[in-house]
Amino acid sequence: MKTDNIKKLNIVIFGGSGLIGDTVANELIKKNNVINFDLKINPSIPTVKIKKISKTSIKYSLNYAKKKLKKIDVLIVCIYPKKYLPYNKDTLKVNAKDHLKDIQNHFGGFLEINLQFLNYFKKIRSGNIINFSSIYGSYNPRFEIYKNINMNVPLSYTISKNSIISMSKFFAKEYLKDNLTINTVSPGGVFNNQNKIFLKRYLKFCKNKKMMSADRIIPIINMLISKKSDFITGQDFIIDDGFTL
Repeated sequence: MKTDNIKKLNIVIFGGSGLIGDTVANELIKKNNVINFDLKINPSIPTVKIKKISKTSIKYSLNYAKKKLKKIDVLIVCIYPKKYLPYNKDTLKVNAKDHLKDIQNHFGGFLEINLQFLNYFKKIRSGNIINFSSIYGSYNPRFEIYKNINMNVPLSYTISKNSIISMSKFFAKEYLKDNLTINTVSPGGVFNNQNKIFLKRYLKFCKNKKMMSADRIIPIINMLISKKSDFITGQDFIIDDGFTL
């Protein structure tokens, strides 16, 4: 059951060593117990290094977390698996097999993590899952901002992000009776030293005219793990400075 900072929450993060995950994990560990599972170590967060996202590694991670934390309150999934498709390749030049391979690699990891932790949360009739998606999970890319700069948004990326949102809503409804809470957070662009031409084009659609930093996502995460969000489930929270308006 979620609490409002009355006691420390036991939080498991997959992907807490990445661009967004690192910021989220470092904020949450200030008031909670956090274990991070990732392909690389985050020196500022208790991290268990796993070789890859697989059924075996997730089962190991779940058992490890249960042993260390005794009870898991929150699961946050913000992994970004290694992509197979280059971001500068035309959609029609990629065969269907490669599109599907990329979707399996990306969405497949989210699905496997959710399935295994849902089984655990259902047994204890308590649990809060936050899956990270993207604005491109519910809005088509603005293709014009990628023109002639060796960048693009792969079809497999948008399908994967859309599938994460749909999966979360599906599970939220299916397990309402089991007292489980499942939501998604969909950030817009986060500053990561992107191409200057891309930045100029992207920011034309934003309110603040500057790229978002990862810490702008913290308030929604703090709300979603608190008791204040008890009546919120099955929702997708877009944080994009107005880019999709």
